[in-house]
Amino acid sequence: MQVLGTMDCTLSLPNLKIWFNDRQVFTFLLFLLVLTLSFVFPPVCNAGSVTLVWQPNSQGNQPKGYRVYYGNKSRSYSKVIDAMNNTSCQLSGLQPGTYYAAITAYNDLGESAYSEEASFVVDDASSYSSFIEVGDVTINHVWKKVYFKNVFNDPVVVAQCPSYNGPDPMVIRIRNIDKSGFEIRGQEWDYEDQSHTEETAGYVVVEKGEYLLPDGTMLKAGRFSTNKTGSFADVSFNSSFNSLPVIITAVTSYNGADTVTSRIKDLSRYGFRFCMQEQEANVQEHVTEQISYVALEPSSGTLGNLHFAVVNNPDNIDNRFTRVSFPQRFPGIPVILAAMQTFNGSNTASLRWDNKDEYGFEIKVEEEQSLDSETSHVPEGIGYMVFFVSDN
Repeated sequence: MQVLGTMDCTLSLPNLKIWFNDRQVFTFLLFLLVLTLSFVFPPVCNAGSVTLVWQPNSQGNQPKGYRVYYGNKSRSYSKVIDAMNNTSCQLSGLQPGTYYAAITAYNDLGESAYSEEASFVVDDASSYSSFIEVGDVTINHVWKKVYFKNVFNDPVVVAQCPSYNGPDPMVIRIRNIDKSGFEIRGQEWDYEDQSHTEETAGYVVVEKGEYLLPDGTMLKAGRFSTNKTGSFADVSFNSSFNSLPVIITAVTSYNGADTVTSRIKDLSRYGFRFCMQEQEANVQEHVTEQISYVALEPSSGTLGNLHFAVVNNPDNIDNRFTRVSFPQRFPGIPVILAAMQTFNGSNTASLRWDNKDEYGFEIKVEEEQSLDSETSHVPEGIGYMVFFVSDN
């Protein structure tokens, strides 16, 4: 987990098993990871400290002592601390970066192998660009390459809810995500002519992982693969949220050329259910695609010069444009991503926005017409994320 700002937090980590002389002798539960970070804004980062606390199993042989290994490379540790017979160890003098840590046990016979590995990130809240990037891109039906401005090692990309310049129903497709960027285009439904005017699509890029913002808000970015179409698959978070998050999902591969959108339901602090939808006239089958998601707890504020708001909207968005006001006025025209958080209506549908300004936007549920001409849709609950990067 990446932790930003000044705070104390407790994270649950898995059981750690330590092996000695080719047999398991000690089993430890690394049950607390307490991070105390002190930063000066902007942008100097003071040293941080991390305290690892573990509890040895009451069964089996007990060690003479423990050593804690840590550094900035997984399984290649640059520093070691002899914790002796203590069951906690403070790592101090930490500068911003990703850290990995493991524990060994030792006695008169020698030293065990490494335990399972724990990892954490120390960062300055003003340096949000180290893990997140937002933007608007103009798209039509032709693939377009978007290059990242920042450096990402394992980027998660989502884009949902395009503008409404052209009335033909369409969705956003993404493919070929790598460290340099991604490709994006608008895709009309299969029954249409596949030619679409220019639209605006907002996107968010997050380094894959879990983050804790200075106000305690949790952010998670991940991906999975599925061929579930018309029926739902369960998706679980690695750890639970403190409050119900807003989730933006996106199909981020192009293994199947048929137009497809993503839907979720049964959202909770622990996970959600997901499926893809093809147009109604099709048999609801689609090849396996990669699905990316960004989940963020409702909140508003700033990270450095990034202004943001994340809102869960009640079930009142249907097929008619409805005005939604932001919880705050933004300094300029922001980037918007929105997605249905419910599955009240089963007809194939997605969201479109119009008339965006610093105060809010209009949004509606858009059905396609491959099977019939009606486009009425029952009200759905939506969630949206809004971002604006100021000059300073």
